[in-house]
Amino acid sequence: MRLTAKERILVHLLETRSAEEPSEAPRGLAQEGIAEAVGVGLRHLAQSIRPLIRDGLVREQRAHVRGIRQRRKTYELTTTGRIEAIRVRDRALAETVRVQDPAGIRETSVGDALKTVGRGASLLAIFRSVRIAGVVDLPSLVPSAPSSFVEMLSEAPTIETFVGRREELSATTRDDGPRMFIVSGVAGIGKTWFAARACQQLHGTKNLFWHRVQPWDSARSILGHLGRFLAALGKPGLQSVLERGDVVLGARALAGDLPGSNALFVFDDLHHGGPELPSVFRLLLDSLERAPDSRALVLTRHAPAFYDRRDVRLAGLVGELELPELTPIDVAELGSRAQLTPAVWTFIRRRGGHPLLLQFLQQSHHSPFDPLVALEDFDRFLSEQVYSNLSKDARRAMKLASSFRIAIPAEALLEDLEVPHDVVLELTDWFLLRRVGGNRYDVHDSIRDFFDRMLTTVERRNSSRLVSGCLDRLAAQALADRSFLACIDYASNAIALGVPPEQKGRLLETLGDAYAELGDLPASTTAHRQAISFAARAETVARLDRKMAFEFVTRGNLSSAKAAIEDGFRALGTLESVEKGWLELMRAWAVRYEGKLEATYDHGTAALQIFQRHGDLKGQARTLVELARVEAGWDRSEAAEEHLKEALQIVRSFEDPFPLARVLASLAHLVGFGRGDTQQASAYYHEIDALATKTGNPAIRDFTLGARAYSDLLLRMDFQTAERGFEEAADFFRRRYDANGVLNSRAGIAVLRYYQGRLGEAQAIIEEVVAKHRRLGNAADAIEIIGYLAEISLLAGDVAAFREVVERYREPDLVSAAEVEPAVPTMYRAIVALLDGDAPSARKLLDEAGHQVRMPEAIHYHRVASVLRSIMGDEAAGEEHRLLSRDLATSRSRRTFLATTDERARRIREVILKAQPQRNVS
Repeated sequence: MRLTAKERILVHLLETRSAEEPSEAPRGLAQEGIAEAVGVGLRHLAQSIRPLIRDGLVREQRAHVRGIRQRRKTYELTTTGRIEAIRVRDRALAETVRVQDPAGIRETSVGDALKTVGRGASLLAIFRSVRIAGVVDLPSLVPSAPSSFVEMLSEAPTIETFVGRREELSATTRDDGPRMFIVSGVAGIGKTWFAARACQQLHGTKNLFWHRVQPWDSARSILGHLGRFLAALGKPGLQSVLERGDVVLGARALAGDLPGSNALFVFDDLHHGGPELPSVFRLLLDSLERAPDSRALVLTRHAPAFYDRRDVRLAGLVGELELPELTPIDVAELGSRAQLTPAVWTFIRRRGGHPLLLQFLQQSHHSPFDPLVALEDFDRFLSEQVYSNLSKDARRAMKLASSFRIAIPAEALLEDLEVPHDVVLELTDWFLLRRVGGNRYDVHDSIRDFFDRMLTTVERRNSSRLVSGCLDRLAAQALADRSFLACIDYASNAIALGVPPEQKGRLLETLGDAYAELGDLPASTTAHRQAISFAARAETVARLDRKMAFEFVTRGNLSSAKAAIEDGFRALGTLESVEKGWLELMRAWAVRYEGKLEATYDHGTAALQIFQRHGDLKGQARTLVELARVEAGWDRSEAAEEHLKEALQIVRSFEDPFPLARVLASLAHLVGFGRGDTQQASAYYHEIDALATKTGNPAIRDFTLGARAYSDLLLRMDFQTAERGFEEAADFFRRRYDANGVLNSRAGIAVLRYYQGRLGEAQAIIEEVVAKHRRLGNAADAIEIIGYLAEISLLAGDVAAFREVVERYREPDLVSAAEVEPAVPTMYRAIVALLDGDAPSARKLLDEAGHQVRMPEAIHYHRVASVLRSIMGDEAAGEEHRLLSRDLATSRSRRTFLATTDERARRIREVILKAQPQRNVS
């Protein structure tokens, strides 16, 4: 029983229109929905629809489609078409089919089958089930209820029928028992089908993850797939640490994210993995020990090396399942679904228990053959009973498909490789192609190997050219869509086909870009360096050097960054290229890390001029933000704001929301802290909130929580809201295992306690934060908060502790960071000199700090200067500094500082005066 493509379209339009009458067209009436429902590629859909329009059966129009922003072409039946569709449907409803339900297998009409299933089943679903399995599984026709669970099953096969394995399924899907099952067996025994059935049974009760292991998979890529899945569960820790390139912290993040995930993790084809994978699976096994609600199925042809007998017998962490052939009862059930000849039926009942073999026997039973050949020589069986029965187009399609190691998107098969849909149907009928999630097709390893061996030299060369071109396009599209893991799969598969040098260089660059986005510095730099060896143009070499420089400079590896930058300039020579702009920007970033603002500005200005000449908007936006940072450092807020507003105009045209959010956050910080305009700052933050809501990505807002909390603390004097903001920020970074973010949020709490007058609590938090920053090598972050520690010691009257804190600025790991912002330590050394009774040195150091100081430290400097000048007898200068401190604070709305400054200044004066005589006596 079979309907033509035109008949399927008519029935689909009839069912879709009768199902709902919305104000906007359902997706099923658009080209994408029709193609998906009737099994026709988008490129070939017009071949079937045009005759229906010409014959007056279907009407084409443009309408708003649910879930799609732009108006699309939609199709509906005319009155004549509706009559014809009803005629086709009624004829189909009278057809007899074999159906299966818990009561067994029986024959019934299609109409009665639909009545039995009830609402939700479709006529086309029954026809598809008959074509694929020979029997209609009635329970499977009822659409699954939408799951509130996360399911990443794009590589899992879509199973139409399943028999046997009841005990094994029960063991792997119950809540007690081993946390990981090693499912082993020979090729084609049904390991993948078994795991897919387990996922089917757990649908709606567990989160489901599936990854097919590839030869190019690394520990980082496996963790990357897990991180993406766990992030979708609201556990972003693993994904975040990998994006930062901290794979060592990945072990802790995985162990922290897995508990409470309530998931089934499936890893298919582990035997394809490389030598570094056992370490990551050992890590997963150890992490599962602390996650009682989760299980893992590892599918492989042989026992892996990451566990031993103690994990099986003593700890009970691992269960071993070696899938046997199907039992005679299971074989009988499977075989009864196809009308086989007596000879074949006798053979599969007595000798056949191998699922893949049984599938082929169901298709080839009408051909004369020696059944024993199937058992003794599988290749010969495929050649004589399968390959010989395929059409010429089907053979070509399978030879192309054998070049794919990853699941093949339907659009690639139907459009890029121009495989007719009827051929795809033929190959799925023969079980040579199997449907997997995400509208993709997969080829079993045994089948792939057979067709790969059938390729002639010329065919292999042509196949590699066509498939690598397709994979090249898919990799580029995946990179543009930020699907970096998929990009790695596509590019790696293409490279393995032995592509020409120019294409290999392009693919290696794409591969390096994807690894860089995932935070894998070794893999990204390796790919980019390999790409350089295939680069024929100087501009390509410079671009690759610049990309490596970016990865180095963002990790603080300035020597490697500078070397890559100079390599890029040497490659370009005198060539006029936009890449010189990017290399100048990399130079600006590198020298900014060294605290050289003048050089940063010079390189940034040069970069901006190049980008403007070449019309590179992305480069202009990034450079304008960098120049704004320098202007703000020079306390030139108006110039900084002008740069940022120009950048804002540019990034509003970008599709990626994060550049817009970052510029808005920079503007909010600048207008808030630079000129005290809290109203305008709030407007920018509100726009960020709206962007987060619009994109459904809360991280767009969450990364600004710390800055907002400081605004509430210092500008609004709203201690309660500020504390809540710092706690939310700490939680945001804690869930991402971002130690720096957590520490900086804790530092915010310390500053809050300082202004609340809870100096003991503030001191304890700062000591903890400074110690942890120094252990992590974050001297710049430690320097930013250590000044509060010095002032707290003075306010507490502990002069000895104050001296000890000031001496810390000279310690080896802090001295270089202190030189970047030298005014604060110089100012505190002036206090030490005065405590020592050395007024001339105090004056000299105070003047030196005055020449060095910039905002926002200038507000604090002038307060301290007013106290010291007053103590040294220059009351007029002291008053001038006091007024200047208040004016700076007032003009920038530092309400919290203004509320406490007079009392803090009085206390500092009191402590210094009290300590001076004690020092002089000694």
